[in-house]
Amino acid sequence: MTDLTQCILKSTSRIKVFLLFAYIAVSPSYVFATDNSPFTVKLSALQAYPGDVILLQVFPSHDITSVQYTFDNQTINLHHNTDNALFFAFVAIDLDESPGKKNIALTITTVKNQAVSRQVSLTVLKKDFPVQHLSLPELVVTLSKKSLSRHKREKEIVNSIFTNSNKAKLWGTPFIRPVSGALQTPFGVRRVLNKKPRSSHSGIDFKAPLGTPVAASSDGIVTYVGNHFFSGNSVFIDHGMGIITMYFHLDKILVSKGQVITRGQMIGQAGSTGRATGPHLHFGMRLHNKKVDPLVLFKLFENSDLLRK
Repeated sequence: MTDLTQCILKSTSRIKVFLLFAYIAVSPSYVFATDNSPFTVKLSALQAYPGDVILLQVFPSHDITSVQYTFDNQTINLHHNTDNALFFAFVAIDLDESPGKKNIALTITTVKNQAVSRQVSLTVLKKDFPVQHLSLPELVVTLSKKSLSRHKREKEIVNSIFTNSNKAKLWGTPFIRPVSGALQTPFGVRRVLNKKPRSSHSGIDFKAPLGTPVAASSDGIVTYVGNHFFSGNSVFIDHGMGIITMYFHLDKILVSKGQVITRGQMIGQAGSTGRATGPHLHFGMRLHNKKVDPLVLFKLFENSDLLRK
């Protein structure tokens, strides 16, 4: 064997080893075994920002009867997708989540009724959201006792909706934007009104002239309609698996509570009701009662063969 041949073989081996370690480093998968039956736990990302959504998969499912994960003191059941022989669920990183390493505790129950506990981890990165300074009449910024009392009552209603979200999978198609208008205010903007810090923007605003048709982002059930002090005419749709979408400041509401909705169905018309400076659509999303960026979930659907089906 010539020196040149030996050199090429050594270089090739180094490349193979490098690629192997590179794959291990970036592949967001954990492989475990129980009763000599290996299974894989896969995350769509090992790093995330506040407001992000991560897809969690456990496969194959033929030796498993159920899977749960616990994250941030919440226990979530994974959905069994029989077509792909796997279990999956979404992991929500709340807008107010602090940075650092986070653990996801898994409980996998096998067909032999064996409960297997495993743990995977991800890192929440720090994100500096844009800051928006606004100067408004103090009457608009500081609520009267009457308005504050109304807001508290409405907040209790909304919290009840979030904490009682449907656990079953109701959506059957990828999520879409409710209007075609351009993005006006992104998710997570930190607002300062009259030099006083206020709550962050927990949704996204789309440009939408008065009367613009507003469509349901995906299949689901209308879980609430009403008029609120801040959000005006509002529609809440429960899509199952912990996903609830919200449509605020509507001029008209065209659906009723309990109505079954399909993706793209017109649910109302854009307006400026509630605390709004002009016509637009505020579109929000809660996942397991956590504030997440809807555009991140949209992107997750686009990049996942599982979710596109």
